[in-house]
Amino acid sequence: MLKIDFVIPLFNEQETLESFHQMLEATKLPEGYSRRYLYINDGSTDKTQSILRKLAEGDSRMVVLEFSRNFGHQAALSAGLDAASGDVVIMMDGDGQHPPSLLPEMLRLHEGGWTKHDRADCSNDSRAAPFTSCFAPLVKLSWSKEPRTSVSSLAAPWRRCVSCRNIIGSFAA
Repeated sequence: MLKIDFVIPLFNEQETLESFHQMLEATKLPEGYSRRYLYINDGSTDKTQSILRKLAEGDSRMVVLEFSRNFGHQAALSAGLDAASGDVVIMMDGDGQHPPSLLPEMLRLHEGGWTKHDRADCSNDSRAAPFTSCFAPLVKLSWSKEPRTSVSSLAAPWRRCVSCRNIIGSFAA
């Protein structure tokens, strides 16, 4: 069974956190996957941390990292990636702007060998269109079955995608 780690940075998400987690939990994943949630509280000043504690009670699949202050979205993602050990890692924002309903299709594409790897234009690739609009509004996705050797281009556009453990290892090196 392959393990999916969901890396989810949060900042003052008390209004949406519970419903987002319920939607994520209700999303049916393809057979052969288990899930783990890595929530990173980026110094929230609202009730985000207490909600996380409540959600994590009795759920060994939840890992909560809490920052002492707000260090920013990228620092929270980096901490989540450092803690991730899954075969597949999916980065999502916890405010619901990345709909969990797209996860089954993302995983289906991933299983077929499609991996997001750089900023190349994919405007002619209809398979990437739903993910371009919902999962990376500021960058363009590139889907390819041919792995790239350069990892430097992953810094900004790599966020919010399905990725393999070997890509994360390369990125962190």
